[in-house]
Amino acid sequence: MKHNRNANERDRRKKINSLFSSLRSSLPTLDQSRKLSISGTNSRSLKYIPEVNEQAKKLLQNKEELLINSCIGSKRH
Repeated sequence: MKHNRNANERDRRKKINSLFSSLRSSLPTLDQSRKLSISGTNSRSLKYIPEVNEQAKKLLQNKEELLINSCIGSKRH
């Protein structure tokens, strides 16, 4: 019984560590010589996600402008 709980806890920690490793690898690296801690990974993610959202918004605006300009340009011809 105790052995089973220990194994379950070990598996749970492995899964969490694997998920944090995946998250960490998705972030831009500042210092490749050392691994980010879990709290560092969380902190970096909370800063990075809004940056990516802002970049996505700008890209969508640029796309819309290009589409509008290409429609205007094709109507002139």
